[in-house]
Amino acid sequence: MKKSIALISAAILYYFCIACNFQSDNKIKSNPSSENASVSDITSIYEWEEVSGGIKLTKYLDDEKKIVVPASIGNKAVISVGVAFSGNIVVEDIELPDSVKYGDFTGCKALKRMVAPGISSPHNLNMNGCDSLEYLDLSGIEELNETAFSYSLPVQELKLPKLKNFSLYQFSYMPELRKLDISSATSISVGYYKWSSSLEEVKINENFDKYRISSDTGKVGMIYIDKYNPYDESDEDITQSNISEVYCELFQHEKIVINGVEYKK
Repeated sequence: MKKSIALISAAILYYFCIACNFQSDNKIKSNPSSENASVSDITSIYEWEEVSGGIKLTKYLDDEKKIVVPASIGNKAVISVGVAFSGNIVVEDIELPDSVKYGDFTGCKALKRMVAPGISSPHNLNMNGCDSLEYLDLSGIEELNETAFSYSLPVQELKLPKLKNFSLYQFSYMPELRKLDISSATSISVGYYKWSSSLEEVKINENFDKYRISSDTGKVGMIYIDKYNPYDESDEDITQSNISEVYCELFQHEKIVINGVEYKK
């Protein structure tokens, strides 16, 4: 009798472990990658609704810190995360697929890293209150206007590798910016901008005529890009076609890296 009870207990324990493992595996699959997620896999992770053009996530139900949003659910494209993550204080890392064009991450205070290649404008990605955000990849954006970033972000590394043209006032709200990738930009609006004193490394388009360091103040001073030198005393008219300058003051650093080349004061 005791032997039978022991065998039954062992059997129950065995199937219980299998069930636990199945649930664990199912949870991993339900927060998978940018691949298609089945409805059964994803139900415990998100709530969503069908909208014109695909799926909109409406609520995040899990407590994972690292999220990779699926590109589709049941073969329908995920085109928006809506307010599914708004106010979340747990998630630290989010990767969105190319298909996601809109998202509201307001108040995601723990969020440190965001990859959003499908976002075409910062206005479609609300990050106000993301007080821990350090890394931001917006590799799908090709143009910015002066109001693109209209609230403070503690971003230290910003990737805009497809950006074609932009205004020099774009990054006023990123005082901690250290690394900037604008490696495709070929046009910069008239004017100058005092960069963050924390800037250490920038990638620019090598099609610009020139960029150089000036140490007029005794510090690593200025990066001028393209045709116009503000100290040129010629009478040439200053127009958008001949003035494209990035003015950089680095008060805290002895060097800056441009396209992998280190410059010292």
